[in-house]
Amino acid sequence: MSDGFRAPFGSEVPMLFFSGVFDARTPASNGQEMLQWFPKAHHLVVSELGHAECYFEACLDLVEELLTKGRVNRPRVIEVSPTQEEIDRTFRRKRRAR
Repeated sequence: MSDGFRAPFGSEVPMLFFSGVFDARTPASNGQEMLQWFPKAHHLVVSELGHAECYFEACLDLVEELLTKGRVNRPRVIEVSPTQEEIDRTFRRKRRAR
């Protein structure tokens, strides 16, 4: 394959990167690094999340904001800590999905 195959690419399309602090597969530093290639992207770092879906209110609010307004009016890196109730609800949802 050519060198261009592995070359970084970016986009002007608004998007969200989600990271969990406890994610051993794709650490939050990967999402942080991606911001340089995606100037309209935001990176949400969730303190109590590993490599999982993000059903917390902060995640859902950002997705809704991006989909309805086409942009997110917040800092590029957003750190949140979900409530214990949100954590419990997420894991109940994951158990039901199995």
